[in-house]
Amino acid sequence: MAAATRRLRLCADILGAYGIRLGLEFVGSRHLRTQWANPFLWEMDDALDWIETIGARNVGLLVDSYHWHTNRLAVDDLLKLKPEHIVHVHINDAKAGPIENLLDGDRLYPGEGVIDLRGFLQGLQTAGYSGIVAQEVLSPSTSASMEELLARSKAGFDKIFANL
Repeated sequence: MAAATRRLRLCADILGAYGIRLGLEFVGSRHLRTQWANPFLWEMDDALDWIETIGARNVGLLVDSYHWHTNRLAVDDLLKLKPEHIVHVHINDAKAGPIENLLDGDRLYPGEGVIDLRGFLQGLQTAGYSGIVAQEVLSPSTSASMEELLARSKAGFDKIFANL
């Protein structure tokens, strides 16, 4: 942890010289955090503690709706964040079923699953985040055309962002 902290502080210093922020992502998918003998950070609060330890003003969180969901976090957890805590946001959705069985590489397009994405986005907005929300859908390969995938993406964004 000490070596990783030093290395990330150095990365942050280099990026900061160019006005770039570094976002660290906590990863909540159970299969990813249990496959190694020494799991790394997977909870939001632990990631925030580590960011504080790194001590660089340009380091914050990459907040991903899938990992928020797989950590069983609530909108209230997002309300604890300050705008400077959030560097970037990923939005995607999850299948129904036990959270501990969800696989990181088997996500759904926004609006196609069970994650409270409107609550997620409203929580981030209330916390003061006004930056980019990027779709990150990791899923098994599909035979759908690019046009079909773009249409799914647009339909999901239209549904989730309507009346926010």
